Amino acid sequence: MTSVFLLPAVVFTALICVLVAVLPHRWRRSGPGETTTDWLRLRRAELADAPADLQDDAELRAAEELNAGAQEPVSAEVSSGNALLWLLPLVVVLVVTALYLVLGAHEDVDIKRRLAELESATPEAMSELVADIEARLSQRPENIDYLALLGQYYTGTDQPARAFPIYERLLTLLPENAEILGRAAQAEFMASDRTLSEQARRRAESALSLDPRQRTALGTLGMAAFESGDYPVAVGYWERLLALETPGTPTYQMMTSVLATARERAGDAGLAVADTAVSTGVGVRVQVTAKDAIPEGALVFVLARRAGSEQRMPVAVARRSAAELPFELVLDDSNSMAGQRLSDLEAVDVEVQVSIAGTPGRESADWLAIAEDVIPSTDQLIELILAPNKR
Repeated sequence: MTSVFLLPAVVFTALICVLVAVLPHRWRRSGPGETTTDWLRLRRAELADAPADLQDDAELRAAEELNAGAQEPVSAEVSSGNALLWLLPLVVVLVVTALYLVLGAHEDVDIKRRLAELESATPEAMSELVADIEARLSQRPENIDYLALLGQYYTGTDQPARAFPIYERLLTLLPENAEILGRAAQAEFMASDRTLSEQARRRAESALSLDPRQRTALGTLGMAAFESGDYPVAVGYWERLLALETPGTPTYQMMTSVLATARERAGDAGLAVADTAVSTGVGVRVQVTAKDAIPEGALVFVLARRAGSEQRMPVAVARRSAAELPFELVLDDSNSMAGQRLSDLEAVDVEVQVSIAGTPGRESADWLAIAEDVIPSTDQLIELILAPNKR
């Protein structure tokens, strides 16, 4: 039990003891109580006009009580030594403590404190903390924070088989969370000896449909494509992942090295998303009539969907900065994000979205351009002119 509870408990107990010891003395009557003589005097006054036999009865009663020793005053003093009063503090403390142990959250307070000190924690302390979180989670199985912590811990310590059921439980609580979908796909992929099941693929693709910049999903789909020898698709995912990293960081350098390997195995060390016109795809030239109206910090999303599809999930996506406008690029299989090859589709709808907030989606687009029923080829180039999106 933590000091957060103990200190108030001690103060509360001391206060009760003071009240029990002091209040009875404050409430004590200073004068003596009523005697039989006092009662007889009042009774005579009341019966002054009454028959004599009533007065005689009162005097006879008083005489009997005096003879029985009832002359001592009847004290109105409240005894401060009553043992039951002194049991009150103990009873209150026990009841409050029992309620706190059942309903309170001192374990959560302690876990939060230890998480704040995690940077200086020893491996033994970390193991104890994880064990305590697991124990607490058995009492509160729907605690999202604890589930997320355990999932990240098991993933970070190369225990995907333990991380996967954690993310399964999280998905029952947050079924449309892009990050959890991506992490669940990654955990299942790694726990299955780097084999991407159909369920893991759907989850990763769903994560990207909710958030095209979801790092874990991009990395997992890229890794799965690389493991299966589909190097151009792996490059497409990893190019998008690299664009999200800060140049010069260890992660950026690692991704650069991985991409070089994927490109080399694809048979073209210079393969890139923006320079793949030799493959079947859709060349797009993005134009704007009033470039000055578009802030350079806005993001441009160029995407392709199956022609006429009611599903909003793109088949291929590329991202650029508004500072590059106007520009040309090619959408092809290396841009795939839905486990499909753009080259396998007979026709696609192409859409260009510009978002000042950097959020993909037609509803979030500030400028928009659309071309429908475009047939993928090796040499086609379509021109799309951006216009304000009238929402």
